[in-house]
Amino acid sequence: MRKGRADTGPSPVDRRKTGSKHHLLCARRSTPLKALTTAAKVNDVTQTHALVDGVPAVAG
Repeated sequence: MRKGRADTGPSPVDRRKTGSKHHLLCARRSTPLKALTTAAKVNDVTQTHALVDGVPAVAG
């Protein structure tokens, strides 16, 4: 038995698809502090340390 109609496309949550993600860490007023680009398959949580550690220390 077929599911869906004939004009139903591929699943938008298919993990096999290629692509990239942009991870961005911003300050309070939307000033970008650090940006990373990773493969689409990379879990977002694993990039948190890389974003935070990549921000230079503030003098003062």
